[in-house]
Amino acid sequence: MNTKHAFISLISSAILCTFMAANANAGDLLKCEKRVSKSPARSRISVEVEDQVAGALYTAMVSSGANTAQSTLAADNLGVAEFDFDSNKKDIAAGATAIPASFISGDVSVKVTDALGVVIAEDSVACRIR
Repeated sequence: MNTKHAFISLISSAILCTFMAANANAGDLLKCEKRVSKSPARSRISVEVEDQVAGALYTAMVSSGANTAQSTLAADNLGVAEFDFDSNKKDIAAGATAIPASFISGDVSVKVTDALGVVIAEDSVACRIR
């Protein structure tokens, strides 16, 4: 392979790796749902952050209207930190952070920080209402 082809291959690989890294966290950081048509009413929020340091502590703060809730969790051995906030008693017993059924009032925002308080991810979405 001549120098020109080697250089083009190197540049192409670098560009491909850049796009792959930019999409490493692709997907939905924040998902939420509010149920009002079924009894009992329910608010549910899920936050998932990938590609973090395994075992490191991360904090997720969610807010909707005047409501805020915070949870701290260590990333699993694959570097994924998943935070669940829920008003359902069964999900709370399974480890979700308790929030009232009326927690979601419009859009929901999340800010995920590392142990030093550095923001590593944030998002805001309109929640699905059923």
